Amino acid sequence: MSYDGSTWRSYGQSEGVAPNSWLVTVSDTGQVWAVGKGVSTMMEGYRKWERHPFSCAVPDGGDIAAIAVDTQGGLWLASVGPQSLDGSVTYLDPDSSSWTGHRHALNPAIPKQVYSVEVDPEGVVWICGDGGITFRHPGEPWQKVPVGNLIVQCFVRDSGGRFWVGTEHGIWSVASDGGDASGPLLVPSPLVGNEVTRLVVDDRGEVWIGTPRGVCSINRRGEARLLRREQALCLALSPTGQIWLGGPN
Repeated sequence: MSYDGSTWRSYGQSEGVAPNSWLVTVSDTGQVWAVGKGVSTMMEGYRKWERHPFSCAVPDGGDIAAIAVDTQGGLWLASVGPQSLDGSVTYLDPDSSSWTGHRHALNPAIPKQVYSVEVDPEGVVWICGDGGITFRHPGEPWQKVPVGNLIVQCFVRDSGGRFWVGTEHGIWSVASDGGDASGPLLVPSPLVGNEVTRLVVDDRGEVWIGTPRGVCSINRRGEARLLRREQALCLALSPTGQIWLGGPN
């Protein structure tokens, strides 16, 4: 669905949207991407969507964990493989409609399972998963940030360049080169739990933490606040400093 400030519009399979689409992102040029059982895309303002089937670059039976659009308008998929199979990060070229897969078996810099992907304003692609954090400048090889054997479910960088890393058992703070790691920092509220799936750091240095059991925040003084007793499916920081939360209800 889309909302232009006054009207909601819905899009379904009759318009070309892939079935069971649940991940949506929009490029800077207004290209909308939706991912479900396949990939579909359209320009904002249009009704008909173009479909792109998954290729062998996406593991059969795997789950798409996250999506992002780069500065060239291409789509990145982070996936978790089924059972003993590796996941991957996969790229859909917007011009050729061809897929390129990047897997741990072919490149050890890629995590075995990939839980998140994002593209920063400089066009650098960041991914995280089993074994740490990996990044890639446009046209260059993947580089790994060595953070030991941490299973990184999410991460965020603060204004000082340090990584805040969310794991299944608390949060770690890591220097930009992967050194000076400290943790785990356990979430103070027992109602929220220590499995961290979403992290946001605002301009004041307050860390916002999403878990399957709720959302809390910790300020620079170490003071914690319980915000919601509801699963955080996504957390985002707006340019005005507002925190946006997506939940199941």
